[in-house]
Amino acid sequence: MTVQPALKLPLAIAVTVLVVATSMRLSGQSPADDTRAPQGFLILVPVREMSDVEASVIVAQGDVERARRTEQQVANLRIDTRADIERINQAIGALKRRRETVKDSTSPEFLTVEAELKAIEREKDLMEERERLGSVEIDLARRSGELAGLAKRALELERELLLKRNEGRGAGSEGPVASSRHRVILELEEQTLRAQVTHADKKIEVATLEKQVIDRLLRILSAQRRVVAN
Repeated sequence: MTVQPALKLPLAIAVTVLVVATSMRLSGQSPADDTRAPQGFLILVPVREMSDVEASVIVAQGDVERARRTEQQVANLRIDTRADIERINQAIGALKRRRETVKDSTSPEFLTVEAELKAIEREKDLMEERERLGSVEIDLARRSGELAGLAKRALELERELLLKRNEGRGAGSEGPVASSRHRVILELEEQTLRAQVTHADKKIEVATLEKQVIDRLLRILSAQRRVVAN
């Protein structure tokens, strides 16, 4: 999933602020002049082009929709896997009943049934691992959708912040109107930063589920090796 530039951890944001401020000073323009912030205030949310923010919002919305489709696809696959397990259970039952009819446990027929039973039980183990994988994948898709939604929310707040900053262009940085605008900007900065923190927390949840998916894939790999080994 694409992580947008606005959704960095606080340390990265601080570094970006310093880089932006230094660049502006080197070009003869101060951060306060560019954003109409009171003298000495840090730009806590880096200033970006509106077109970049809008593009990021569109990408986040696409991620939300893609996660929904993925969740549905994985859910459908899990239903198919459950049907396969039921089919295998029926086959196992038939083989066990057939084995009971064979009196001689050393006969070729009995040994054949035993071999078939072991093979199909290994196949069942594989299908059960796939079903457990599907459960984790559904959770991952759902949490990924939530992550994309939180990204979109943070970006929308950033967009509102940028609009409010742009309102101050060409206006003074002092007086009652300017003070009111600065208060709104500070509030929007706080909301944006808190949204970014929530997004970062969700990223940790998603990363944990991604690791669980990989662990399940490794178990399936082992199950598939057992199937082909015999």
